[in-house]
This record gives sequence, structure tokens and C-alpha cells, in this order.
Amino acid sequence: MGVELPENHEEGIEMVALTLRGIGSATQSPDVMVALLSPIDSDKYKLPNGNEMIYPVAISSELSPIFFSKINSLYSSNVDLPNLTYYFELISDTKLTALHIYEGRYSIKSDLYYVGEDGTRGSFKTSMPNGLMTALEQRLDILIDYKLLSKAASYFDVKQKDSLLPSDVSPLQSYYNELKSQISNGVKPDDPLVLHLIKMLASMSDELIQNLLEVAVDSENYEWISVLKNS
Repeated sequence: MGVELPENHEEGIEMVALTLRGIGSATQSPDVMVALLSPIDSDKYKLPNGNEMIYPVAISSELSPIFFSKINSLYSSNVDLPNLTYYFELISDTKLTALHIYEGRYSIKSDLYYVGEDGTRGSFKTSMPNGLMTALEQRLDILIDYKLLSKAASYFDVKQKDSLLPSDVSPLQSYYNELKSQISNGVKPDDPLVLHLIKMLASMSDELIQNLLEVAVDSENYEWISVLKNS
């Protein structure tokens, strides 16, 4: 695969292609979603002890419900979802090609690369969560500086080794907590703030749904009762 390096990268740097292995939560902060990326060539890239190399991307609590919902949609229906970068391509006659993750002078950086109709190539900076979601939605190459991958992977350990694919993972507690808070604060089911959370009700356990029903009754937010019972 041809790899185009960011302008501020050293010559001879090795870029490794990543794939989404699954999602989980941080041990120290269970409410924080973590996207787990690992090398596509897992046989070639391993830690010295033989364990899989994992690069974690933390997703803020504000973005995690949207991120989880989109990931589930992608993996369950295999349908690309429209997003801002899709419209960016339409109006600018460009095609996104890859997400690059690398270590800048003061922090970790992520750039989206593109190519124009005339062959002109360029890139622009993006936040890590938005860049990752864009790459997954549009099936872009996800490339990381090998030195950064090695450094991060050596400090990161996956406690749950079995199925971590998004379609198999139960929603994180943060989604339930957010929905519980919205219901108790009087937010109605048709409010745009909670539409993405409603899509996730089908993945929640019966116990969590029952707890939300009790919150709806206690807060006299009765519009939620039928929504929760039909989820």
C-alpha cells in the first residue's frame, strides 16, 4: 500500500495499517468509551511478549452515544452513513483517502488525507474521534506511526479478550446514565437530544429498561413509558 506521509514527519518513518478490533471502557474511568485499534497484519506487529498490539482512542462521554450508535449501524447493516465529510467531498470535488495518526511536537495528531480530481493531494487536521468515525464510515485506510503504536500498546492491556466486536458489546453504562438523566430532567422522547439514545434501547438489558421505566414514572415523564415498553 502506498503511504503518503504528513509534511512534518521524518523520512523513513514506518506507518502501520490499523483496523477496529472492538470497543470497551477504561478500567480507571468506566464511563469513558475506548475504541480499540490493532494492526491488520497482527502476525507481523506484536508486543515483545507476543501479545496483540492495541492502540486505544478515548471517546468523550458527549460523543460516545453517537459513536456507539453509528458503529452498531455500520456493523449490523453494513450501510455507510452520510456525514459532514461526505458533503465536503461533494462540494469540493475531492476524495478522502486515509486517516493518519502520528505524534506531533506537543501532542498526538490526526489528519485526514484527500486527493482532488486533478490529482492534487492534501490533508487537514481533525479530532481523533471524528477522524476515526469518518475513516470507519468511508472505509479509509487508518495508518499510525509505528513508534507511537509501540509506545501506546506497551502501556495498554485488554482485560476482556473474547468478542469485542461492536455488534456483540453491550452498551456502556454511560449511555444508560445519560438517558436516565434526560428522562428525570423532563426531556421528551421526540427531543433531538435523545433520538440517538433511543436507537440504543434495543441493545440494553431488560433490567436497565425496567429501571428507566421506574425513572419515567417517578419523574412523571409518562411519554417515555410506551417508548421503553416497545423497545
